[in-house]
Amino acid sequence: MNKQITPPQASFEMIYNIAAKAGIEAGKAQYGAGHGSCGFGWVRIKGNTAFGRWAKKSGLASRAYPNGLSFWVSDFNQCEASKYMYASAFAGILNKHGIQASACSRAD
Repeated sequence: MNKQITPPQASFEMIYNIAAKAGIEAGKAQYGAGHGSCGFGWVRIKGNTAFGRWAKKSGLASRAYPNGLSFWVSDFNQCEASKYMYASAFAGILNKHGIQASACSRAD
């Protein structure tokens, strides 16, 4: 059985900060290449995990439909491509640290 190791609470903030920084860098690279279509971007995670509970309690994540939690990408005005690049990089860092996450976007 492949059991996920949960880092201590203090590490959650570190992981979040690393993910946010990676997201900003990825989004800026895309934003400089052109704005593209208007839209939204977010990262989805499970809410019933230690990280999910920490993120919700910290006010960083909100309830997602139909389940789980989401980190909304509010940077990069309405540029869907930049928001998605941010979400992809953010989710990639979370996944690398054993936290199941997926990047999402939709056009406005």
